[in-house]
Amino acid sequence: MRRGLVLSGCAVVVACLAIARAPGSAAAAGPAPAALPFIENAGQAPAEVAYYAPAGGGTVFVTRDGRIVHALAGAAADGSQKKGSSVREELVGARAVEVRGGRPAATTVNYLMPSAPAATRGLRTWQSVDVAGAYRGVDVELVARGGEVEKLFRVAPRARVSDIRVQVAGASGLRVTEDGRLEVETGAGPLHFTRPVAYQEREGRRDEVDVAYVTSGDTYGFRVGRYDRRLPLTIDPLLASTFLGGTAQDGYRRLGLLREPDGDVLVAGSTYSGDFPTTAGVLDPTYNGSWDIVIARLDSTLTTLETATFLGGSRDEGDSWGGGLALGPDGSVYLAASTISANFPMKIGAYDRYPNGGRDVVVSRLSSGLDTLLASTFLGGSLDDETACLMLGPQGRVYVAGYTASANFPTTEGAFDRTPGGDWNGFVSRLDPGLTTLVVSTYLGGDAIDHVGAMVLDGAGDLYMTGATGSADFPCTPGAFDTVRNAEVISGWLAKMSPDLTTLLASTYFDGSSGDFPYDVAIGTTGDVFITGHSGSSDLPTTPGAYDPTYNGSGPFNVGDDVFVSRFSPDLTALVASTFVGGNAWEMGTRVVCDGRGNVLVAGEVFSTDFPVASFAYSRTLRGTVDAFVCRLDEGLTTLQASTYLGGSMSDYFGRGLAVDPAGNVDVVGTTESSDFPTTEGVYDRTYNGAADWFICRLDPWLSDVSPVEVPSPPTEATSRLSLSVEPNPFRAHTTIHFDLAAPTPVSLRVFDASGRRVRSLLGGGVLPPGRHEVVWDATDDARREVAPGTYLCRIVTLNGSETRRLVLIR
Repeated sequence: MRRGLVLSGCAVVVACLAIARAPGSAAAAGPAPAALPFIENAGQAPAEVAYYAPAGGGTVFVTRDGRIVHALAGAAADGSQKKGSSVREELVGARAVEVRGGRPAATTVNYLMPSAPAATRGLRTWQSVDVAGAYRGVDVELVARGGEVEKLFRVAPRARVSDIRVQVAGASGLRVTEDGRLEVETGAGPLHFTRPVAYQEREGRRDEVDVAYVTSGDTYGFRVGRYDRRLPLTIDPLLASTFLGGTAQDGYRRLGLLREPDGDVLVAGSTYSGDFPTTAGVLDPTYNGSWDIVIARLDSTLTTLETATFLGGSRDEGDSWGGGLALGPDGSVYLAASTISANFPMKIGAYDRYPNGGRDVVVSRLSSGLDTLLASTFLGGSLDDETACLMLGPQGRVYVAGYTASANFPTTEGAFDRTPGGDWNGFVSRLDPGLTTLVVSTYLGGDAIDHVGAMVLDGAGDLYMTGATGSADFPCTPGAFDTVRNAEVISGWLAKMSPDLTTLLASTYFDGSSGDFPYDVAIGTTGDVFITGHSGSSDLPTTPGAYDPTYNGSGPFNVGDDVFVSRFSPDLTALVASTFVGGNAWEMGTRVVCDGRGNVLVAGEVFSTDFPVASFAYSRTLRGTVDAFVCRLDEGLTTLQASTYLGGSMSDYFGRGLAVDPAGNVDVVGTTESSDFPTTEGVYDRTYNGAADWFICRLDPWLSDVSPVEVPSPPTEATSRLSLSVEPNPFRAHTTIHFDLAAPTPVSLRVFDASGRRVRSLLGGGVLPPGRHEVVWDATDDARREVAPGTYLCRIVTLNGSETRRLVLIR
């Protein structure tokens, strides 16, 4: 039923109530439709309808007796309309329900038709609709957000999840996909329901609970792991994920992310969107033209854009921005970028207030509120100068590094190398905290092309740097791991330099025969140095016992590069461990982070459909042309502990922003061209804004939306500080499992039978505090059925290690 309508309160006019587009069909040309909330029925729809909301696949109706009807429309392959269909969800065995508006929306709706009843003027709208009392202790909340309608199940203490059964009528098939989503086959194409997560709130933290769809014929429900039935349980999608952007392109790869001490998330990058969202009172709320830099802060839950500002001149800046983002000890925000704008904002007293020619490096310092430019300077020579990274050192030292085509790039007396070599040279420079003085500056490279891509400071203030080189005479030091270049085109390198940039303390090549590109460097718990990147070399050095010592791509020369992760001794004389991570197509690792718990996180981009992911991964399938990925290994590089794809149905690019919070949750930033990139209920922005948006995601420590199901290894002596013990053992009816935690960490505690089949999930991956813990197993499985006498294995997995113990049950 088509009716013209006007929405007031948000200045939107929409011509058609039901957006009739089948899932996966191409959108019509023209502006994207507005994401509308639920509209109450005051006579403009059939009497049995209580509320309805336009959604990406048609319209979702909620009837007065609690049924949910998805009215879908399809399109033929040639783009013409074909007959639509409808799918009805009905809560099986539900009691009498009350359907009511939940959270009000600001929008009001007026129907402008002579035949429309007077009551349809000024209709209230709702962000959510509550179906209360569906089952004893179970309510359903429907949320309209970002052109989608989601179902959240709120399970009260001691209510039964098993009561939830939803019958799907009007569908030709119902199945759970390999990546855990629910797929409903309809006449208008498949309808997908997001893979669920379940959690409980306890003393300000969120404890995750295992959950999965279960189906029987045309009915679905949920299977959950062990949880505290004294507390409410919510079944919901992925932890947190939000769009951020305007209607044009927002960044590509070159994004930065860091977590502030209070948990807020700071991101920075580039945008071509004049309508990129900014906030009042900031340094510059107005777009300056072409590519601008944007710095934005979201709260710790990704629900609120707290502050956001543009920074730039009238021409391009930030489009090649390399992730140079850092926090000063006073909370001020430093960033480094590149610009061709002669009017980029500068401050009196800056080291260099005037552009030097071509593209210049710029370094800026903003107040913590992003409302004041405290300092800003150019840095460069007469040709192009590109920044790659920024780092703050002791006493407020500001280090910036990258690469330059300028033979007159500023260097300083006594620096390691003041003479340019090839067409492009690496550089490293240090400024004072106020950006008024170039304290020291040096070239770094040989006679060809050289690039400084990343740097990190160790505890003594020495700099470790990595990058790529085409120079056969790149400066290496005697006794280093490899002083001879092996590749014909591009080689990787790793170097260590004194804080005053006068002395190259150690330097080595790291390459095979077919091209190797390191992108990032980090320092582990022992002081060893980790690098990651991508390699087309099947002979890149790996080590015995590594997770994957064998090249997986189709090389040579970047046809099918693999990710590599490699670990060096602090003096760069020994390759301690090295592994590939990859599939049969192309992938690149661009960020590596050591979490301080003995784990290494790597993120980047992947084209491979067989990239190694865990069975419990958030996404096990490459959904678009290219997806972002995140994986976690131990510092020994022997085990891939967790790994996941991250993306929608188009192209998704990792932005070099990766951070880990104290609980082990992982924050990721990147750029997406996917309107269906996974987002979560309640976040800042669930609506794709056009062309390319930023995405900011938070994943749990397992990189999943459930904690891992692992087949345990045979019991061994304890190798960590978990001190796992069981008593009594043997036991008849129940036994108590004891373990110690040295720090807060997610904990998975499971019981397996002798064949490795999981019997019982006792702890599902929620974060527990440090100290002594006890968990009782009553010799039942996850369905609470008694298990047979015999031998069982108890397996605990945390971020700090894992242990297994043998249990013997007698009757």
